[in-house]
Amino acid sequence: MKCKILVPIAKGTEEMEFTIIADMLRRAGADLTVAGDKEIVVCSRGIKILPDVLIDELDLDDDWDAIVVPGGLGGTENLTNHEHFVEILERHVANNKYYAAICAAPMIFSDHRLIHEDALITSHPSVKDKIRNGVYTEDSLSVMHGKMITSRGAGTAFDFALKLIEILFTKEKAKEIADSIVYSR
Repeated sequence: MKCKILVPIAKGTEEMEFTIIADMLRRAGADLTVAGDKEIVVCSRGIKILPDVLIDELDLDDDWDAIVVPGGLGGTENLTNHEHFVEILERHVANNKYYAAICAAPMIFSDHRLIHEDALITSHPSVKDKIRNGVYTEDSLSVMHGKMITSRGAGTAFDFALKLIEILFTKEKAKEIADSIVYSR
């Protein structure tokens, strides 16, 4: 059975983070759905992405193994204000499923109170002061607390994706994917 993963994107999403995460998870064998706020999503550097489905078309009762949110300040702001996405995310977290974010996207978890008070969390340094709950750290490229995984930015996207593969698949699968792309950690 494949791991079912939702990757939401919106105008202003950081395309490098999105592409690396989506590509690496698909290489691992994930059943990955890219959901966009528009039929064509214009990312932070002007690159256009065609999502598989519109966020508004997602069923609230879909059962995802993980929701992984790429960063980019504009995309983060658009997703944090997207009511249907937020409802999907809140239901997902309430069902004790994995949720992950990189760069500015951990702000979504903060804005919607999805971070436990004692949870380790990280993000891009530029939004550090906007993370209002949890225990902020810059000591790791990616941190995990319970079912929440966060990472720092575009430069940590490969490590973040491999961490997700370790958690959602196996360490062996993460090593296999890293070796196949000639990536050394």
